[in-house]
Amino acid sequence: MSVAPEQTKPQIWTPEMVSAVAAVVAERLPIAETLVPDPPIFGEEIPWPAQAAGAVMARLSGSVNAELYVVVDAELVDFLKNSPVGELDLLAALAPTIAAAALIAGTTAGPLQEVPPVPPTAKVGTTQLASVALVVNDQHRGTVIVRGVEPVATRVVAAPTSRTGLDMLRDIEMEVTVEIGRTRITVRELLGLTPGQVVELDRAAGSPADLLVNGTLLARGEIVVVGEEFGIRITEIVSTDPDETAQIRS
Repeated sequence: MSVAPEQTKPQIWTPEMVSAVAAVVAERLPIAETLVPDPPIFGEEIPWPAQAAGAVMARLSGSVNAELYVVVDAELVDFLKNSPVGELDLLAALAPTIAAAALIAGTTAGPLQEVPPVPPTAKVGTTQLASVALVVNDQHRGTVIVRGVEPVATRVVAAPTSRTGLDMLRDIEMEVTVEIGRTRITVRELLGLTPGQVVELDRAAGSPADLLVNGTLLARGEIVVVGEEFGIRITEIVSTDPDETAQIRS
């Protein structure tokens, strides 16, 4: 998201910003159907799912401050509780959705909180309360609410643009692992390991190490020492398309 030069007029939430946040939530909620956001409503009137069963809230801070609520219906809550990989926590399941929604608004989301699925009211002294209904075939399945919006910044954030792929995850922290090789051993061999014993890996000496992000191979490089710690000098960015693999020359 590009940022315009500083202005004297503070930035407030616009219908376009609220719609952009709701569109990200609709796209990223873990639901099989395609959710469609309605136009935003500003004021005390909040569209509410008839079967509202779960809600999370995060405080947004940055160019503008607010509380972001995402309300979902019983079908989604039941799906998370009975997913093929076991019961999923509502906060953990919606964390990537909230992070992406905050990012598109030029803000940062604080810790998520699970809150009662009841409509919030506007805070005293606030300037705006906005809400967007999320529907599937005219069925109201969820609601996105922005509450307590105050003009606190001294710069104007450009209207958010649609982003996809890795760009949506720009500010989300991910686990990075460096792997120098693998091998397979039996349980008997595993139990027989002793200090000083050498375990042979499936990679020749001098071969590049793999850099994995959340378990996905992203790059390869050389192991280096930085001060008293190990590091990796990237020599190759790996693409899922072999024709697009980029070579980085040092």
